[in-house]
Amino acid sequence: MRKYLICLPLILFCIESYSQTYNMSNTSVTNVSGTLYDSGGSGGNYANNQNLTFTICPAGGATCILLNFTQFATFNANDFLRIYSGNSTAAPLVGTYSGNGSPGSLTISASCVTLNFVSNANNTAAGFAMTWSVPATCPMDVQTGGNNSNAAWLVQNVFLSGCTQISNVTFNGNSNAIGYFTNGSAIGIQEGIVISSGNVNAAEGPNDNTQETTNFGTPGDANLTALTASTPCGSSAPTYDAAVIQFNFVPLDNTVQFQYVFASEEYPEWVCSQFNDVFGFFISGPGVPLQNIAIIPGTTTYVGINTVNNINNTAYYVSNPTGGTATQFDGYTTLLTAVATGLTPCQTYTIKLAVGDAGDEILDSAVFLAANSFNAGNPLVVSSFVPSTGTQDAYEGCQDGYFLFTRGDITDLSMPITFNITINGTATPGLDYQPLVTTVTIPAGQISTTLPVYAYSDAIVEGYESIIVQINELQCNCTYPPPAQLNIYDTPQPFTAFISNPPTICPGAQALIAVIAAGSTFTPYTYTWSNGSTGPAIFVSPPATTTYTVTVTDACGRTTGTSIQVTVSTAPPNATINPAGRFCSNSPPVYLSAPSGGGTWSGPGVNPTTGLFNPATAIASGPGPYTITYSINNSCGSATGTTQITVTPAGIPVINPVTPPCAGSAAVITLTANLTGGTWSGPGIVGGTNTTGQFSPALAAGTGPGPYTVTYTTPAPCGGSDTEAISVAAAPTAGAGSPQTICSGQNATLTATGGGTYLWSTGAATAAITVSPAATTTYTVTVTGTNGCTATANTTVTVNAPPTASAGAPQTICNGQSLSITATGGGTYLWSTGATTATITVSPAATTTYTVTVTGTNGCTATASKVVTVNPPPTAGAGSPQNVCSGQSATLTATGGGTYLWSTGATTATITVSPAATTTYTVTVTGTNGCSATASTSVTVNSLPTASAGAPQTVCSGSSLSITATGGGTYLWNTGATTATITINPTATTTYTVTVTNASGCTATASKVVTVNPPPTAAAGTPQTICNGQSATLTATGGGTYLWSTGATTTTITVNPTATTTYTVTVTSAAGCTATATTSVNVNALPTANAGTPQTICNGQSATLTASGGGTYLWSTGATTATITVNPTATTTYTVTVTSAAGCTTTANTTVNVNAPPTANAGTPQTICNGQSATLTASGGGTYLWSTGATTATITVTPTATTTYSVTVTSAAGCTATATTSVNVNALPT
Repeated sequence: MRKYLICLPLILFCIESYSQTYNMSNTSVTNVSGTLYDSGGSGGNYANNQNLTFTICPAGGATCILLNFTQFATFNANDFLRIYSGNSTAAPLVGTYSGNGSPGSLTISASCVTLNFVSNANNTAAGFAMTWSVPATCPMDVQTGGNNSNAAWLVQNVFLSGCTQISNVTFNGNSNAIGYFTNGSAIGIQEGIVISSGNVNAAEGPNDNTQETTNFGTPGDANLTALTASTPCGSSAPTYDAAVIQFNFVPLDNTVQFQYVFASEEYPEWVCSQFNDVFGFFISGPGVPLQNIAIIPGTTTYVGINTVNNINNTAYYVSNPTGGTATQFDGYTTLLTAVATGLTPCQTYTIKLAVGDAGDEILDSAVFLAANSFNAGNPLVVSSFVPSTGTQDAYEGCQDGYFLFTRGDITDLSMPITFNITINGTATPGLDYQPLVTTVTIPAGQISTTLPVYAYSDAIVEGYESIIVQINELQCNCTYPPPAQLNIYDTPQPFTAFISNPPTICPGAQALIAVIAAGSTFTPYTYTWSNGSTGPAIFVSPPATTTYTVTVTDACGRTTGTSIQVTVSTAPPNATINPAGRFCSNSPPVYLSAPSGGGTWSGPGVNPTTGLFNPATAIASGPGPYTITYSINNSCGSATGTTQITVTPAGIPVINPVTPPCAGSAAVITLTANLTGGTWSGPGIVGGTNTTGQFSPALAAGTGPGPYTVTYTTPAPCGGSDTEAISVAAAPTAGAGSPQTICSGQNATLTATGGGTYLWSTGAATAAITVSPAATTTYTVTVTGTNGCTATANTTVTVNAPPTASAGAPQTICNGQSLSITATGGGTYLWSTGATTATITVSPAATTTYTVTVTGTNGCTATASKVVTVNPPPTAGAGSPQNVCSGQSATLTATGGGTYLWSTGATTATITVSPAATTTYTVTVTGTNGCSATASTSVTVNSLPTASAGAPQTVCSGSSLSITATGGGTYLWNTGATTATITINPTATTTYTVTVTNASGCTATASKVVTVNPPPTAAAGTPQTICNGQSATLTATGGGTYLWSTGATTTTITVNPTATTTYTVTVTSAAGCTATATTSVNVNALPTANAGTPQTICNGQSATLTASGGGTYLWSTGATTATITVNPTATTTYTVTVTSAAGCTTTANTTVNVNAPPTANAGTPQTICNGQSATLTASGGGTYLWSTGATTATITVTPTATTTYSVTVTSAAGCTATATTSVNVNALPT
């Protein structure tokens, strides 16, 4: 790893810029360049079972990332690399690569790239090596395949903006003729769709191929062909390889537009020829006949090679020189806009976007369509607001409002949106508000714009009036967007300002003066005093009695004013506190005052400096009355005054919640409230009224059904009253469920209903209980409702007796026997076997207990069981199977018994047998419990193997030979080898012996003789040298027969190699033994003869011909130099023979085309009178140059004397000739 570290001292800041090498792993890096290997690194294979993701997001951001794979090899498709254009595997997939299919060099048009490598459990390979970098500028990137070649997806997701509705998207053309491109800013479009008459991938720069062509062999388009007839120069032509996108759309406006660039490889050489590749945007629909809207701005001329180029309409043409990086094409137009007008909103139109080759299928052209530029209407939203209130309410003379217009689609802000609005409502423009514009524009780059509303103050009481704004632009569903409304209210009511008591101070003392504003709903207020101070309260220290004026302004901008006098006096201070109160605890704070200001206040609830008394603060300090003291000490003297202030607790009484009494309750309840000291009254209040709050439900019931309204009143002036409706709670409807019948020993579930809570006679407190009575029982539940009232209910559980069940006495049997057992006591029976009869037959394999469920006539059940003991048979064994070879005997031993009986008739445990073939022997074993069992064993008789080593063979000396033994399972040769087939290299005749053992271990032997013959002496002759195109003769010796590497089988062969070649001959002797020999034929290359490119001259001129490729040269003219000069009078072909240093020759031709000069004619001589003109006409040429300097065929001359005129005529081939004529001038008579 190389790292370059630049550190700026003092500020301790370092910048790292480095290129680093990584092995594939699950990580993310931010390097702007680096190298990435698979997990095996630069020298090893990757591992099995890998799934690794490596993400590169270069620091500082990147528009594109270049990847270059210098090595790529995975194990076929089982191991693969996926590349994604983004920062995760959820990003678009660039491609999947495996085997030897290297990605090569890729440009990823994204700020990140993600690589995901996956390998399976089998095999690995060398993997890959890749470098990455971030270029200074990103080349155009054209992407195809998947959605990038899906016209419907591209139109909907790339081309459209606004809320245009589209349908029936089709594409006609080769799948490689359509794609998505990015990084196209060099041609004026950053991204979009590209369609081409060739492969769109070839549109990428640089311009390094002057003949960019892809011949798809696909048809042209009739509309394009018709368009070629409109060419202002050149000629009409058929079209080929058309790429055509077509779709229907529903505009929301009367206009549709989009941006594009046309580019072509036909530029500039084929301008004004019949090879005028063409494109068009054809639109049709209601009120719009089929027309091409790809036209030059301000004209009706179509845009094409013959109309926009380096000669015509050059302002719209860009030449792309060789090596230009913008695109491969040699020229392209500037960014143009196609516009169609006269559309009917919400009708369906068809547009076809097409490009094709014209005249031939050579040299491609393309159209680049700008992303998000196809716009046939814009979704818009209008709303209203008043900033100061956050509502839609404005006020005359203040609180102006706004209408806000917002784009509904903000994916593309590059174009402004202009639209019309309709203004309605009860407010009158010009009288109630400043008239509004009816055309609004949201500028390019902005999401929204505002339209201010200025309301006029007309002093007329009108209530509120409305302004309603409707956008006259259809939306995506072809309806207009909802209007917005702004309300204008009359000028707000005036507000007032109150001042504090005018203070009197001593000279040099300070006074606090204050103003309180009230009555405006538009706050906050601002205050401006005559001395320049601001705020509701200020300190002043006037040298003499002074009146201070204050102006109060509300948020609406309205003002009111008042004044306060500060008296400056030398009289001793008067601290007598002016009377205040009495107060309730919820009374607002008030300023206490005394004749002389500037003193200090003390006491509960009073501000020491301002004298502001807060009743709530005072009462919170404890019960009153409250003593307030005012002390003043200034240059006029000192004084102290006191006063007592009474604060009565205030508050609206609130009756505390009452739990409704149960119906029929005789209990008296006590009502309470948040405040004490009040009086209760109303139905049910004991005594009619009382102060204790006693309420009797029974007394209230005597006045009628409830609810009953009672009143609680506290005394004035700080009191009040409250009422409460007291309801009588109904008793719950208690239920204990239906009576049930069970069998003795069973459970019954009882469920109570009607309550909130439950209490059963069993003590249970749940709604549902389970009981198991031994006899019939009645259960009672007490139900308490959610209102606390109760009720009871009963239910009965009847208990029935079960039947007397029996399954019989226990029994014993041998394993494999059966037995009948019978149950009694029932009406019906169910055995554990599933049987439902009283008697069943069983065959248990082991001791088993059988249970029967007996059901009586009352439905009750009982069970009974019976044990059947099963005695096991003996475990009989006859011994393991045995293998013997034919002719051998085996000993068999039985086990498990008391007694034994073999199938041979023997009765001993052990017997000896000698079967001639494989035989199975059976023994019957009887145990001490009388039960028996049988067992079998087999004696397999294996035959001896049939051993063979094969027939005798003959080999040539030095040759090897494979010999194979058969008949066995295993083999042992006398060479020590243990395989069936062995390879031998005997130098003399030898006998080989093999011992064969078959799978059963039986053995046999066999032998084989191998005879050894000597090889022949082979020769192919000495090496030879020839020129390319000559032959050589080769002769072999030493054989009986011959086989050359050419396939020839003769002793002598003739060969014609084009390069130096080694020939091999295989020689076979009469004994069939072979030997090989080689010889070589060296082939000297012919020189690469070149006589130069064909030339064209005019008759009388010379041409210089230069040959190359040789050592020496011989021209058909006899010249022997490389360069010759010829003067043919007619078109002539010249041949040169070139001889190389090796003596090999070849020839080359070139042609000198001789063009005849034109037949120049300047016309017959003419005679004129002095002062007259003569017209001279030349012929024979393509172009003309007169001695007068004129360049037209016909000229008019006015000589004053006889003059000879000459004309130089140049033919289309560039050859010239001259001619003269004279004009004789006769003098006028005197």
